[in-house]
Amino acid sequence: MKKMILMAVAMLSMSAAFAGNEDVKAVRKAYNMNVNYDRLAKVLNLTGDQYEAVEYVHDNFCNEMRRASYASSEKRQARFEKALRKDLSGMRSVLNRDQYRTYVMLLNVTLVNRGLK
Repeated sequence: MKKMILMAVAMLSMSAAFAGNEDVKAVRKAYNMNVNYDRLAKVLNLTGDQYEAVEYVHDNFCNEMRRASYASSEKRQARFEKALRKDLSGMRSVLNRDQYRTYVMLLNVTLVNRGLK
């Protein structure tokens, strides 16, 4: 019993040491990029084909951002930038010029509001 308690204390102290001063929940919340696709489609005035393509590209972006949120603080920024470049290049190929400009504006506002940019 004593060994189990000591092991639990050791595990908790190791996880606290790895977490450092960073609030893990706040980081995960900031990197959560899930959106309401119906609202996005309405704002961007998407066609049916564009809707599916935007959903696919943005789902990939959400997954990459989730992975970035789990990365160490040293690697997080690089993963964030890579995910952002990949999302923007995917959206550029799917959306027309006006839709793309609106999407970039919405994404920038979201990133600024979450403290990522």
